Amino acid sequence: MKIRYFAMFIAAAVGLLLVGCATNPPQDKAKDNVVSQPENKKAQFDPNFTPAVLIHPDDYKDDKEKQSIANGLVITLQALIDRDKDKFDANFVDPKKAATYHYLFDPDVQYRFESFENIQFKSPTNVHVTVKCRGNTIAEGVEQALFTRNATYFLEKNKEGQWKVTDID
Repeated sequence: MKIRYFAMFIAAAVGLLLVGCATNPPQDKAKDNVVSQPENKKAQFDPNFTPAVLIHPDDYKDDKEKQSIANGLVITLQALIDRDKDKFDANFVDPKKAATYHYLFDPDVQYRFESFENIQFKSPTNVHVTVKCRGNTIAEGVEQALFTRNATYFLEKNKEGQWKVTDID
């Protein structure tokens, strides 16, 4: 009986070993792939790209609350375009928290904020806004300059009734 369990254990161990070998390529092959990639490849800015904020608060004039949100958020987005950290920081509920997003001021990246993809009210004083952004970069190791992504901005209404940023995801 013990021999049968031992044989089953050995068979299972050999099976796991074979599966592990089949799914993991040899280490030398992985090193060869890394070496063959060009180092320090740098993309060029696309000369046809224009940084801008294409979101206009007047587009929301039928909904005063959304227009107010757009007014607040456009200040933050324009600050990124203008590389104005003071204006950016001032539009946060906590300006010290804004400093955690200063990496967005990377000189190797340009932005064009195109539209609000989604405005989701979490409460009367809390909203999440998904913003469609196109970018242009010359960052190290990036082969294509242009990119598209959505970023979610978390806003909170302050005592004065202004929408200020609390977080960006």
